[in-house]
Amino acid sequence: MKKLKKERMKYTKAQYLRSTNTAFVLVALFVGSLFQNCGDRSGGKVEDVELTSDVDSFSYAYGMMISRFLKDVKHWDGINHEVFEQAVREYLENDSSSVMNEESAESLVNVYDKKMAVRYVADAMEENKAKEGVNTNESGLQYKVISEGDGVQPQLGDSVEIHYDISLYGGEILFSSRQMGQPQKMLYTNEIMFPGMVEALAGMKSGSEWELTVPPKLAFGDQGAQSIPPYSILQVNLTLIEVYKNN
Repeated sequence: MKKLKKERMKYTKAQYLRSTNTAFVLVALFVGSLFQNCGDRSGGKVEDVELTSDVDSFSYAYGMMISRFLKDVKHWDGINHEVFEQAVREYLENDSSSVMNEESAESLVNVYDKKMAVRYVADAMEENKAKEGVNTNESGLQYKVISEGDGVQPQLGDSVEIHYDISLYGGEILFSSRQMGQPQKMLYTNEIMFPGMVEALAGMKSGSEWELTVPPKLAFGDQGAQSIPPYSILQVNLTLIEVYKNN
């Protein structure tokens, strides 16, 4: 398995942690256009809309796309929509009575995003902990033994031959030696593997297969890596095929 570089990544729609800041830009454009074109209407549905030009068709399609995005933005269902609309109105109208400026708003959103991400991780790990057969280490690493081997356990500095599937929690497989069609042989070191995998292998005997649920602090933390967003819980199906002593 190649070492994953730690770097801040843009979130995608398919990822469970999505960019609220990006959403605000789209929302401001969307809601702003409603206010400018419709005035202060009280939310009545426009019946029998007719798309008589390219601009009409684009406008309708653009509205649908932004609305679809909003449904998937984290926190969207939980916000106070009246307060949200008030903020959009005040911002677009350059209202000097606004209760916060852009800098403080961005700072607040970042703090809130982090708070909600930490809460999500705690809830998800607690939920997984209650599943049948799941063991929890003091570090927070959770694992389920699929099969127990009878070989030797690796020590740092040994080489290990492993099969793995690495997924986001409840999501798609991101990295897989099985999909590549062959196991990987690598040094068993802290530098090559993330902490959750290092800890799991230390408790495995060759021939074992475990399912791991790895909290962010034992994976890639608040920075993420490549296609792994910040604060991601990882699920790993890990098989230790063989241990090769290097001393």
